[in-house]
Amino acid sequence: MEGVAVRQGGRGVNVSRNQHTIASSCEISGRGYWSGRLVHVLISPASAGTGVQLIRSDLDTRPACQALVTSRVDVALRTNVQSGAAKFEMIEHLMAALY
Repeated sequence: MEGVAVRQGGRGVNVSRNQHTIASSCEISGRGYWSGRLVHVLISPASAGTGVQLIRSDLDTRPACQALVTSRVDVALRTNVQSGAAKFEMIEHLMAALY
């Protein structure tokens, strides 16, 4: 079990949940919503305690970003995360599917 302290409405809430991962890798390709460019996503199982890590395999340095609220970039009407050159837009649908 993983315990996380979360601030909600000015009070601390203790959240505990079991960790899960997907059984095997899967891939999907399609057009980017904003760019219209072909996008390829590979989802792979992770070790316990890893969390959701997003990796830009299209960039030479393969920069990564943890899918955490602390990585969130303030953009209206969508969820974007960034860590240096690793920028990911509209991840809310992927995160919902993984959940």
